[in-house]
Amino acid sequence: MKKCYLLLLFISLLSCQPKDKFSWNAGWSAPKYYGASPFVEFFYKGESIAGTSANIGSDPGWGITSGGYTGGDIYKDVPDSIYVKWLCSADGYYYEGGYKLPREKMLNLFKEKTTHLYTGAKTDYSLIVAGMAPGGNVTIWMQGGTTNKEIIKFKVANKGVWMENDKEYQERDKKIASSKDFINSEANIFRNLHGIPYSVWEKGEKEYNYDIGFSSTKELDSLFNIAITGFSKDGSYVY
Repeated sequence: MKKCYLLLLFISLLSCQPKDKFSWNAGWSAPKYYGASPFVEFFYKGESIAGTSANIGSDPGWGITSGGYTGGDIYKDVPDSIYVKWLCSADGYYYEGGYKLPREKMLNLFKEKTTHLYTGAKTDYSLIVAGMAPGGNVTIWMQGGTTNKEIIKFKVANKGVWMENDKEYQERDKKIASSKDFINSEANIFRNLHGIPYSVWEKGEKEYNYDIGFSSTKELDSLFNIAITGFSKDGSYVY
């Protein structure tokens, strides 16, 4: 009797997840030093199923997810389209538009799951992330465990300079851009060195197989950890 009860309980738990619906959340990303104030919304058959936004600019790093407001049911359909809009802190333009997503490709990935890099165990994809970069360039990733799988790249329209006709806003923006704090900031220094490399977000950078090492001329008395972090031209972290 007890075995029958446990079996029924197990079956009922399995049936909690609707067919072809998965537990995932919406996320957003922006390149390090090229921040965005984003709004993202995912759709399926014309209906909104999930979204996320942030009311302040942020630059967590290309492909890295930042926090913000998120919404949607626990188990959701795989989206077939997306709408995004954001103000780019690097060039001051406002970008907006929608795009069709490769739903079948994403559905298959949800079903197949991903293999954890360290344990080898199968892990669910739990995030669909929209990365927003200067030039209206957007990249979509699916993330789960240690996997960050690129799905598609596309561009949306440049809607012009943000609040271009608001003289008070433009004066305030110029004042901030000419301040010592901004001029000496890491973001401004990085942009002066690299400019705004629009093509790296549109086409992607060439990737190389390499590692980063550390050496010292001093004799070390004990083992210790060294953490080295760099940034590629597109604003990705390099550890």
